[in-house]
Amino acid sequence: EAIFSDNSGLILTSSGDAASLWSVMNPDEPVHTLRHEAEITSAVFSADDSRVLTSANDTTARLWDAKTGRLLQTFGHGVVDLDGVDDTSVSAAIFMDDEKLVLTAGMFGIWVWDAGTGKVVRKFRGRSPAVSADRLHWLTWDGKRARLWNVRRDEPLRTFKADLDFHGAVLSAGGAGERPPALRIVTWNYDGYYGRGAHGRAYLWDADHDEPIQTFWHDDYVHGAALVHDETRVLTFSRDGSVRLWDTEQKQPPRILRHRHAIERAMLAPGGDALLAWTRDGTARLWGLAEKRPDEPLRVFEHDGRPLSARLSPDGSRVLAYSTYGDTIRLWDVERQKPLRTFRLPVDVDGTALSPTAKRLFAFADDHGAWVWDVDKPEPLLTIEKKKWFSHPLFNADGTRLFVWTSEQAWLLDVER
Repeated sequence: EAIFSDNSGLILTSSGDAASLWSVMNPDEPVHTLRHEAEITSAVFSADDSRVLTSANDTTARLWDAKTGRLLQTFGHGVVDLDGVDDTSVSAAIFMDDEKLVLTAGMFGIWVWDAGTGKVVRKFRGRSPAVSADRLHWLTWDGKRARLWNVRRDEPLRTFKADLDFHGAVLSAGGAGERPPALRIVTWNYDGYYGRGAHGRAYLWDADHDEPIQTFWHDDYVHGAALVHDETRVLTFSRDGSVRLWDTEQKQPPRILRHRHAIERAMLAPGGDALLAWTRDGTARLWGLAEKRPDEPLRVFEHDGRPLSARLSPDGSRVLAYSTYGDTIRLWDVERQKPLRTFRLPVDVDGTALSPTAKRLFAFADDHGAWVWDVDKPEPLLTIEKKKWFSHPLFNADGTRLFVWTSEQAWLLDVER
């Protein structure tokens, strides 16, 4: 993982048991190495980029000064006994409540800490927290019940009647107050096993009811869900080959966007007015979520009939697609529904990135190398040969610089030259 700091001129990366801070002015060596005693699970900047928060499978999360590399606080879970098994994991750490608090998650527990003193404020039992956009609320579940919490309260805001295990959840921003009426939660799960007889469901909850206020059905496993259109719609996508857009006010029937095969992934376009979904048959479809023709995609992109990975460019004008078992990358013009260019690697593609300006393409293949293209030219601008274990590359906000690193070396590239 890597994060560009717009304020400090630093890049934060994590690999193995250490996070590293690199200077964009001199990326030859890390400025600071922030080390744990086991594999790092997360690393983030504070909002002003002055601090770094890390977590690892050594029972701790740690807060660091980004300028000096000094350790400010250690938030220690200790070894937790789970039915005779020692749990040393801290799977995530995030800032909460205007960064006055830090939330850390273990396998079956949640800790809330005072960021200034390093002391435990609250401790909860539960797992897989989903956090609201305002960083004031989160959801936990343990297979028997789900609970909604506020960082300023010891007791849950709501215990939901949910005799099932959630596989994912998203929370809305919520708004001000300890019990905001606008807070909404979408969860999803599936019944049975993959294939025949399985059913997927998603649920809409709020802070005022202990049962779902709506249930959304699919015919197979639900891969994900989102709140869209100012939270007046819930979007779900599933292994049953459909994306469904549900009216939270229940005034209209769901809009069903059908594919021929199970949907692997989906992503919203900038602004949330369109959705790109792709399937295992090598097809990506772009749907207009406000279109009057509910059954027809805006665009269809075909790619070699193989399992596909696809992405929309940040401005929504391009679709980048490649087969996960193939050597071909295609960049499509969304408006014209035509490939702008086809790029071929000597081996199968392991990963790609497109700059925010959609002018530069990066692709890599482990054990072979990496390539950078100007999308208007057939030959690569740069080749990094015979390197392995590339981490996913990172463009800065304006797309002028690309940070690439392996287990052995790092490069900061000026890709607009």
